[in-house]
Amino acid sequence: MTNKTNTTKSEKKKKTWQSLLTALILIYILIAGAYLRLVGLDWDIDQHLHPDERFLTMVEAALLPVEQLGDFFDTANSSLNPNNRGYTFFVYGTFPIFIVRYVAEWLGQTGYSQVYLVGRGLSALSDLLVVWFVYLIATRLFDRRVGVLAAAFAAFSVLPIQQSHFFTVDTFTNFFMIVAMYFAVEISGLWKVGSWKSSADPVNNPVEETSTPDTPQSKIRFWANPILWPSILFGIVLGMAVASKINAAPIAVILPGAAVIYLLSLPPAEQRNQAGQILLSLVFAGLVSLISFRIFQPYAFTGPGFFGFKPNPHWIETLSTLKAQTGGDVDFPPALQWARRPAWFS
Repeated sequence: MTNKTNTTKSEKKKKTWQSLLTALILIYILIAGAYLRLVGLDWDIDQHLHPDERFLTMVEAALLPVEQLGDFFDTANSSLNPNNRGYTFFVYGTFPIFIVRYVAEWLGQTGYSQVYLVGRGLSALSDLLVVWFVYLIATRLFDRRVGVLAAAFAAFSVLPIQQSHFFTVDTFTNFFMIVAMYFAVEISGLWKVGSWKSSADPVNNPVEETSTPDTPQSKIRFWANPILWPSILFGIVLGMAVASKINAAPIAVILPGAAVIYLLSLPPAEQRNQAGQILLSLVFAGLVSLISFRIFQPYAFTGPGFFGFKPNPHWIETLSTLKAQTGGDVDFPPALQWARRPAWFS
């Protein structure tokens, strides 16, 4: 009995030290990742050498915060709508420029030679948060050691570090997409599947034997369905991602994919029991995503109030023009390198 107790205490002590070491390594990775993303933030010394960033900087300097909430959704008159501030061809998402503008307003750094540094700082922060969510996803699917390794790869990857030094919408979009992926992992329940865990790690990944009887349990109330709230949160961040960059929209397909994985993991009787609720959860998530997009990309709609859901013809025309430019149908030199290329060209 004494030997068994001593062994248990030893295992607990070992697990505690392992957890502490993992936490310390993760903290080091995050600090190093933050340094690499923030060092030399004013790398071009106010010369605005990045063309997309320069455009966004001019837009930010021209925008003005709205005086009341009703003005925010008034597409034709809002001072936050780039189209009303002299920039009629604006193809980026509006959510990142809202974030940067209001943070810059709070810091008193709204001028042309100031606001881009606020944007770069928030860009770096967004990508640092990506590192954290990569850790959470890998830990959920495997274990903390894999999570730390994944976080290290994300923190020290060259392209994200480079992108973090630019005030563009890409890092913001990537952050919301990775958060959506995290909720998809939660929905799928893959982290509960023993085959995704390392059986050689009995301390971090004890294998639990669970029975899956083919008998229906009492019907779960819709609001208590385990995938409902993660699906709603997925919908919110999906709307934020698309409101940052429209080409983030395809990530929506991972939500029904995750739901199908969850459904197939249930016993047949439970599949029949929960199929309707899962479908309804997806519908709710879709509605929430639309509302989220409506809030954070308000000028994609005509307004003038929140319930003015009619698509804005000017916004659609702008996207059509952008599609023509990138497709080579318009003589637009910066885009010609991508025209009529195979999918793997880039």
